[in-house]
Formats: sequence, structure tokens, C-alpha cells
Amino acid sequence: MSRNELTPKPKRFAVELVQARTLKEAAERTGISLSTAKRDKADPLVQRYVAELSHELLDTLAMRLRQLGARAADVLEQTMAEGDSWPVKLRAADTILGRLLQVTELVTLEERVSELEQQAMRKE
Repeated sequence: MSRNELTPKPKRFAVELVQARTLKEAAERTGISLSTAKRDKADPLVQRYVAELSHELLDTLAMRLRQLGARAADVLEQTMAEGDSWPVKLRAADTILGRLLQVTELVTLEERVSELEQQAMRKE
């Protein structure tokens, strides 16, 4: 491996490491020994690449969940409007209000953390 770039095999191992359930499984999928997998996993370049891949995967999943969330909100709205019984409508309304509270709390927390980060940068 060069100092600044992963060669193809450790790169492939990093991809498998993100997708596999265990280190052994990632090693087998890559065709390397478990001891090589342990060594590669400890390599800072591999760790950095795994972190990048994990971040990309989480971004993709978050985007899919946001898309599904919009559809789920539509279903709840339709259930509230067209539900056959009051218990069904009440449960849909309760679900919406509960999720709204959670989202509001998360947005508030995000704003507070962002402000704290900005304050910390100004002090540096």
C-alpha cells in the first residue's frame, strides 16, 4: 500500500467490511486470511475509507427514509380524513403529533449543537 492511497484488495476489503456482518465474513468475501483482515482493519487508511463508505451508506439510507416518510405522512393524513372509525383516526392523529414532537426536538437540538460549534470555532 502506498502512503496515501489504498490498493485494490484493501479497498475491496473495506467495502466488504461495511457490508458484512463479521470480520471473518468480510475476509472470506475478499479472499484474504483473518490475520490479514485484522491487520487491514487496523490500518488508518482502511479505517478512513470504511468511515467514508459508512457515511455514504447512512446518507443514502437517510434519503430513502425521508422519501418513505413523506409517503407515510400521506397515508396518515388519508387515514385521518377517510378512516372508518374514531379510534383509527385518533391513533393516526396521535402518531402524527408524536412524530412532529420528535422532529421538532431534533431540529432544536441540531440548531443548538450548530450554535455551540460556531461559538467554539470563534474562540479558537
